[in-house]
Amino acid sequence: MRLFACLILSVSLQSIAFAGAGNRPIPLPEDSVKIVQARHKILEIWKASQIYSQDRGIWPESVELLDSLNYIKLDSAMRTDWTFRFFGNPPSKINATQNYLAKNAKQGGMGLPHAVNYDIETGYWDGSGVHRTGLIEQFFRVQDVQSSMCALASASSISYQDRGSYSNVVQLVRDRYVIIPANVKINWNLRMYGAPPDSTVATSTDWMQDGPDHR
Repeated sequence: MRLFACLILSVSLQSIAFAGAGNRPIPLPEDSVKIVQARHKILEIWKASQIYSQDRGIWPESVELLDSLNYIKLDSAMRTDWTFRFFGNPPSKINATQNYLAKNAKQGGMGLPHAVNYDIETGYWDGSGVHRTGLIEQFFRVQDVQSSMCALASASSISYQDRGSYSNVVQLVRDRYVIIPANVKINWNLRMYGAPPDSTVATSTDWMQDGPDHR
């Protein structure tokens, strides 16, 4: 099934280049599922961080703080499998590192747990099980732009409260009401319609692959 390149949302709402990151063991099938779950959670953490910042005027110091204040929910299985960390304040990167060695971690003498990393500024992923092409990466590309669209809706409301008028996407980014990751800027054209905005539209700048060598 082809992924839609044009998304319309009316709801309100981001790699750490570790040395040797590419030397982590190849994920086994059961690990791959957990890695995808961790990536989902990282995107939830980034969204919750932006909401926390808008609510309190500061960025959260830790993922545990977000959890304790109910901005996100880390269930017992996620806590057992992963540790999530911010890097920087405001955060520039979010990392998830598995709390135990992968079953095949010692193959080739690597001895490393799985880890997945998200660079907020560029929107790029790095670490275990990350491939830059294919349907899985396209899925996360769509998730990235959905987060940005929701952030725009929230930023528009805050900008209106501050100024008494509605701003377009360029003005919201210029005045730092919202941060749009570089990969979203490259891959999508974003527009808001209406005053007040009643829809946010993201149009892909290229065709999204729906099969080998098919665009």
